[in-house]
Amino acid sequence: MTDPKTKEAIISKAFDKWAEKKWFQAIIAILIIYLMAAPIAGPIVYNQINKENTTESVIEGIKQQKQAEAERHRIDFEKAKQAYSTAKNVLKSSLETTSSDYIFLIEYHNGVDNVVTGIQFCRFDMTLEVCREDLRYIDYSKFNDDIVARYDLLLNDDFQTANRAFYYTVEELWDVDRYLEKHILSIEGKSIVAINLTDEQGIIWGTLLFVSMDYEMCLEEVYKCRREIETIFRK
Repeated sequence: MTDPKTKEAIISKAFDKWAEKKWFQAIIAILIIYLMAAPIAGPIVYNQINKENTTESVIEGIKQQKQAEAERHRIDFEKAKQAYSTAKNVLKSSLETTSSDYIFLIEYHNGVDNVVTGIQFCRFDMTLEVCREDLRYIDYSKFNDDIVARYDLLLNDDFQTANRAFYYTVEELWDVDRYLEKHILSIEGKSIVAINLTDEQGIIWGTLLFVSMDYEMCLEEVYKCRREIETIFRK
């Protein structure tokens, strides 16, 4: 067995011999530089790598988010198309059962804020319209992005809170809502039934307007039509 002191002597002699070699000197120099630079360069390199990985993760996250939003939009769009298609078929069927000649679905939405008060301008759109085949449609611009405040009936407290249908002859409508009466006269209507649509919490989101060229309409079927439309849009 070799004496430890002999081992040290051999190693020391070999080191002295290698120390004269340039390649060995270069290795020692590189090793010294590495040991001195590692504490400084290590964190910098780590942070740079981590930064690149983080940037890639953020970009990938944004990409996935946009893809998810696009998919949700597609699903919501298809759902909306199906809902309006089904609702329109219900309204068409209700023309005969309610003894109506026109049925309008108007839906409320937010308008532009008053820049001083911050109060929104309440507006509505006619999203669905059905009528007898021998009749002409109403001018869409009459109910396009219209202002709720123009219509006394839509602002009426009883109409806003009562869970029932409101029936008026065109003569009675003159005293209730002259702006709406003008629209009904433009399609030669003689009577109208208005009934609100609500969500699960009872919040009004739209109104159904049934118009007849006569003075008779079936209110029982009006309520049935409302229930069917509410069910469609609550899904």
